[in-house]
Amino acid sequence: MDLCVDKKNEFEYLILVVVYNIKLCYSETIQSLIHSNEELSGSKLVIWDNSSDVQEDSQIVWVKNNLNNLEVCYIHTPKNMPLSKIYNSIRSDFQDIAKFIVLLDQDSKFCSNFFIQHKTLIKQGEISNLYLPIIKFKNTIISPAWLFYFKGFRYKTPFLGRVSSTFKTAINSGMIIDFHYFQNIFEGYDERLDFYGTDDYFMQKYQLHNTYFVILNYEFEHNLTYSFLNPNITEVIKRYHAANKAILINNEHSTMILLLAKIFLKLRGFYLYLKFRNRKFLQ
Repeated sequence: MDLCVDKKNEFEYLILVVVYNIKLCYSETIQSLIHSNEELSGSKLVIWDNSSDVQEDSQIVWVKNNLNNLEVCYIHTPKNMPLSKIYNSIRSDFQDIAKFIVLLDQDSKFCSNFFIQHKTLIKQGEISNLYLPIIKFKNTIISPAWLFYFKGFRYKTPFLGRVSSTFKTAINSGMIIDFHYFQNIFEGYDERLDFYGTDDYFMQKYQLHNTYFVILNYEFEHNLTYSFLNPNITEVIKRYHAANKAILINNEHSTMILLLAKIFLKLRGFYLYLKFRNRKFLQ
């Protein structure tokens, strides 16, 4: 696995995009980065491809031609490596390579104003270890959000600027993290977490060292892979149990909180059983 590490340069942004079973030209995130090309000079893009098949050479060439202001690196791991291991690999193998790391999924829609807003805050002296956009799904704010141990609540109206980090969470896609903090203060991800819970885990650890994060004056759209609106109930149940596993891992630090989390999940499973008439929610 070639990590294309260049320790001679310090990039403005190290942008990590994790894709799965999609051609790069169909990724909304890659398309959005192309539209932001002018603002990304002096940055590095790492495309981490968890697809079963490697991308065609023409896809890699297409990305490099359209993102000519960035250094582009392509990594393929056909075994669908968990996010926790991907993020830890970036932490360990890309030492002191950038000022900020940007975490992105394959299906986020944004424009260059995302990066312009961040750069503007930096110039104004608004320094933080974490910057977050406002992320919406079907016109509903899904990130940032409140998280009281295992129970989350969405913002009804967005906050901007400095926000207390206590009892807050955010989805991975769109996080702009100070790279020094990411590598040297944050201790890394629990690798028992697969594709759910890494964002909550990071935010729980973040509030131990940081009293606030900064919300950018920018919104973008993000598709949710885990939604009860998905007509494929088998896939919903699979993701539901994976998310439950992450909740238990992220709350095992306290015997009482873990017990309450288990009770909460049992009650929610019974509610979903009644709603969907599927006993697999009770497992």
